Amino acid sequence: MPLSSEEHLKLRQSESKPIVDEIRSWMNKRIVEVAPKSSMGKASCFFGSS
Repeated sequence: MPLSSEEHLKLRQSESKPIVDEIRSWMNKRIVEVAPKSSMGKASCFFGSS
């Protein structure tokens, strides 16, 4: 039986949040190591603002 929209949202959030938090933590540690105008610097700023 398919999940309801609410169940699907809860499942997606519970599964993806730890991964996104880990990526955000990694990027925050690396942001001081890259030039702000580099591709990685721009991606870090974009990801950090979302």
